[in-house]
Amino acid sequence: MRLFSPILLGLSFPALANPILVHPQKGQDLTGNGTASKPFRTVSHALALATPGTTIVLQPGIYSTSSGEKFPWIVKSGITLKGNEAQQGQGVVVTGGAPFRSPFLLNPNVTIVLQNQTELRGLTITNPHPRGYGIWQEEGIGIIANNTFSSSRQDGMLITGKSTPTVVSNRFLGNRGSNITIEGDARPVIQQNLLQQAKFGIAVRQQALPQIIGNTIANNDNGIIVQGNARPSLRANQVSNNRQTGIIALNDSNPDLGTAQAPGNNIFRNNGRDIHNNSSQTLNALGNRFDQANLFGKISIEPTIAVAPPALPPPLKPYPTPSSLKFPVVPDR
Repeated sequence: MRLFSPILLGLSFPALANPILVHPQKGQDLTGNGTASKPFRTVSHALALATPGTTIVLQPGIYSTSSGEKFPWIVKSGITLKGNEAQQGQGVVVTGGAPFRSPFLLNPNVTIVLQNQTELRGLTITNPHPRGYGIWQEEGIGIIANNTFSSSRQDGMLITGKSTPTVVSNRFLGNRGSNITIEGDARPVIQQNLLQQAKFGIAVRQQALPQIIGNTIANNDNGIIVQGNARPSLRANQVSNNRQTGIIALNDSNPDLGTAQAPGNNIFRNNGRDIHNNSSQTLNALGNRFDQANLFGKISIEPTIAVAPPALPPPLKPYPTPSSLKFPVVPDR
C-alpha cells in the first residue's frame, strides 16, 4: 500500500492565528480558523490547539456549556486568556465548572485550571456548582489581573501546592466560602484587589506564605483568617466593615502585620474585632491604624519608630507584567 504525504499531494493547512479569537455566538469550531473574520466558537477548542506563546482573545458574550464549552478549561503553560481588561471582565462572562482530579483536594468542581506561566486577564468568572471554584492553580508562576470573580459556590480562587502567581487588580464579590484561599506551600502576591461579601475575604492555611499588599477587604463575615502554620505578610491593606473580625489567627499561625523595620500601614476600621489572635504566637502588628479597644489576644503594637498615617491605596488599574516573569510577548493584531 502506497502512502502519500500532504506535501506530495500539494495540500496545505492554514497556520493557526495568534492571537486566536473566540466568539460564543458567531464563531465556528469546525470551519473557523481563529481570525477576526472566522473566530472559533469555544475556548475549549482554542485551548486544544494553542501552543506556548498563544493569546486567546474572548469576544463579549457568555461562555458556558450552553455555548458548547467543556469545563474545566486547562490553560497550559505559556498561554494567555484575555477578555475585557479595561473593565475587569465586564461583558465577558464565563460560567460553569466540572470535577477536576487534584492531589490536593478530593473532587473539587473547577471552572479554570491555570498551569505554569499562564495569564488570565479581563474575564468575569462564576462557578455555580456545589464545591465550585472559579480558579484553581497548584503549580508555577502566572499573572491573574483585572478580572471579576463573583458568586462561586465555594471559592473565587484557590492557590495551592508551591505556586507563586501574582493576583492583582481583580474584584472578588460574593463567593460563598472564601474569595481567595491560599494553602500548601504557596507564595503568591495578592495586591490591589477588592474582596467583598464572602464568609472569608482571604483564607490562608497550612504553610502558605503569601504577600498581601494594598487590598480592600470589606463587608465579609471575616476579612482574613490565618490557620495552621501559615505566615502571611500584610502591608497597606484596608480592612473594614467585616462583621466578625478584620483578621483572626488560629493554631500556630503567625501573620506579620508590621515590624519596627517594616511597619504594616494597614487600616482596620469598623470590624466586629479588628485583630483577634487566638494562635499560640504573639503577633507583631506595628505601624497600623486600628481601635486599640478592638484588639484581642497577644499582640505587640508598640512602635519603636515613627509611623506616618498610611495613604489610601491608589485606584485599581491594569498591572504590568513583572519583569521577573519572562513570558512570551505576543503582539495583538
